[in-house]
Amino acid sequence: MQSCEVVEPMLTAYLDGELAQDEKARVEAHLAACTHCSRLVEAMHQDERALASLAHMLAAPADMPMRVLAALGLSRQEVQSRRLAYVYFASLAVGVALVLAAFSLPVASAAAIVLHFALAVVRALFVLPWSVHAEWLVVLGVLSLVILVVSLTCLRRALHWTRSGVVWR
Repeated sequence: MQSCEVVEPMLTAYLDGELAQDEKARVEAHLAACTHCSRLVEAMHQDERALASLAHMLAAPADMPMRVLAALGLSRQEVQSRRLAYVYFASLAVGVALVLAAFSLPVASAAAIVLHFALAVVRALFVLPWSVHAEWLVVLGVLSLVILVVSLTCLRRALHWTRSGVVWR
């Protein structure tokens, strides 16, 4: 039989069902022989039941998130603007990294080609001669709309990702 000093630290893990089979068997053997530890386990069971019954009765007030923000000295807009700033800086960092990769890494030749193509399209839009056929204008318009929709979708997802329960409730 093990001493109480060895078994007592394992009792909460025993009650939570976290012990391996051999440790569980040793604790149960000790509990069968030791009345002190058996009473301790019973008291822990009672405490657990009491806490569980109290947890069902307690609910956080509806204005709790705003009170926490006020205690921190923050407003809802400050929290939201900080989260958006993180998104903007992360987007800027990704953009700078992509541009640097496109121009400096030999393995990024595909990215460089895409970047050069995008720059050529932008230059072509600014110096677009009037003699271009209407079909190409439609194609460029549709391409612009597709890029706009993709950009707005990505922005919406980024904004949705930054939401938290504290900010939006």
